[in-house]
Amino acid sequence: MPGTHGKFIQVFTPRDKYESGINADMISPQIDATNYEICFSFYYYIYGELVQNISLSRTYVNNGQNVTKLIWTKRGSGGDRWNKAYVTLPLQPGAKWMVS
Repeated sequence: MPGTHGKFIQVFTPRDKYESGINADMISPQIDATNYEICFSFYYYIYGELVQNISLSRTYVNNGQNVTKLIWTKRGSGGDRWNKAYVTLPLQPGAKWMVS
């Protein structure tokens, strides 16, 4: 993996164990920032004919209702390599971020 520091999560599904609809989610703690945007950069490795997608969503409460907004997605195989993504996060009070 590129770089020399940071954290990672790995979800591996062997071909003989593949089941449709398997998901893995990482959810951030609540971020309370209102007056700026930040750049979120990360590496992802999605490879193979059975992969579906990786996405980044923002979740928050609006008028008592949970709202989820898709911010970024990559569909299908990204090739047999690590890819880097840069996403501008529009911050909102009480928002959480989910990578799926």
